[in-house]
Amino acid sequence: MGQDVDGPRHGDEPAKSAARHPALRGFEETNILTFGGVLHEVKPAQDSTVLLTFIPVFPAYPQENSWMRMPRTQIPGLIVREPKGARIAYLPADIDRRYEQGNI
Repeated sequence: MGQDVDGPRHGDEPAKSAARHPALRGFEETNILTFGGVLHEVKPAQDSTVLLTFIPVFPAYPQENSWMRMPRTQIPGLIVREPKGARIAYLPADIDRRYEQGNI
């Protein structure tokens, strides 16, 4: 979460960021994307960039108890690399299973 998006504050948000990576185009006013699937923990290559990180699950109800216990981690959620002119994006998740379950 950052200072450039409306929402609750906890005091240690990162400063307003520079322009977002082109892979995140369309998400300029979004800092949290829900997923609900399995995210496999991986170690990114040194020449890669981690664009999204995992936020552990937290209760949504009751509303007075709905807050992130751990607002950020170092677990990669979206990794990009651009070796020798190629573009690679890796989402270490079971997105195909989630698509099948949610689109029946």
